[in-house]
Amino acid sequence: MLRRCRQYNDDDMDAIADERLRALIKGVVAGSRTPEVVNAFRILYEDYLPLRVSGDFIFGRVDSVITNAVRSGKAAGGARGEDQQQQRRRRRPVKPLTKVQVEAELTYRGMLEDVAAWEAALDESKFGKIRGERLGNVLLGCFVGARTPGVAEALKILYCDYAPLKVGGDLIFSLMRRAVRPYLGSSPLKLRTRARP
Repeated sequence: MLRRCRQYNDDDMDAIADERLRALIKGVVAGSRTPEVVNAFRILYEDYLPLRVSGDFIFGRVDSVITNAVRSGKAAGGARGEDQQQQRRRRRPVKPLTKVQVEAELTYRGMLEDVAAWEAALDESKFGKIRGERLGNVLLGCFVGARTPGVAEALKILYCDYAPLKVGGDLIFSLMRRAVRPYLGSSPLKLRTRARP
């Protein structure tokens, strides 16, 4: 699945008319080329059935969108043959976010802030203790993914636009919060629950 994602090139992705789908797919491809993110995804995929189903859904959607975009691009003269102006004309205008998406985006931003704070609070002596554990590797993937703009943007889109994947995101966040809690000790860092909007 991830091997297939690594085969997609910029021309294939630029042929996608929908801005959010293009950003989602570019982020999925960026994640498939980031070893820590791939390892975290592999562990979550193997260990948690609901996340496996979500992963299969994401891949099916990504593969279908790229395949259709490449076909329609070839039929219209090919993305490689189009100049940027022609590609922009084919693109759909970005739809405004719904209230539910805006609320989910606020929650997601809070999650990213928490992940960044956890990474800053876990020095090597604390993080070294959990690095060898499976969830420690997932946590490392979360740290790297949160710092990788394309990956963070794709995860935001998945979290905001696909309700079943939002549940998966909440599950992963809860697992990570539980994994770091013992190592933060008396840190003033809040390990808040996701009770936002």
